[in-house]
Amino acid sequence: MSDTPDGVGEATGPAPPRLTDGVVTLRLETEADAEPMTACLSEWDTAQWMVSVPHPYPHQESLDWITGVVPRGWSSGSEFWLAIGDGESDEFLGEVGLRVPEPRTGCGEIGYWLVPTARGRGLMRRALILFIDWAFAELSLERIDWSASVGNDDSWKVAQALGFQHEGVRRRRAFRVADGTRHDEWVAGLLRADWHPRG
Repeated sequence: MSDTPDGVGEATGPAPPRLTDGVVTLRLETEADAEPMTACLSEWDTAQWMVSVPHPYPHQESLDWITGVVPRGWSSGSEFWLAIGDGESDEFLGEVGLRVPEPRTGCGEIGYWLVPTARGRGLMRRALILFIDWAFAELSLERIDWSASVGNDDSWKVAQALGFQHEGVRRRRAFRVADGTRHDEWVAGLLRADWHPRG
């Protein structure tokens, strides 16, 4: 089920939806999410796989992301990020998002992460089913790309379970800003024709 709150600013993109299956809820971030976001992204076990995240991770980055980057992305129709919340308490559990730098191509790139206490419980799979159903239905996408540094097995297992097809390795493609190192990157794709809606 879904319902849609008011948009952010004078949006040219779609309004951020609220999506839930009763166990997880996808919703627009609030400033209350900044503290748990900072706590998670400050941990190296998480930050090492998120190559664009600085380490140490300053709290202001979370606030700027929530109050600036995310609403601008929705307004422009180029980037769509939602918080993953507990279906009952609405506690912040992580994020899922999609970048669509050139909408006319019908292609987007997905990203996602969870706080440590939410991992290993199937919550990201639930969140991605909701999000991918919405993305294919509302954004007229033909393809969703996935990429991760080689070795990020947990992220790949989730993507593979949802039908993403492994398409290769881009050598030294990922640049990790936290330590200035380069890493090989797995790439995979999910076509609209391959997706079987669950919602």
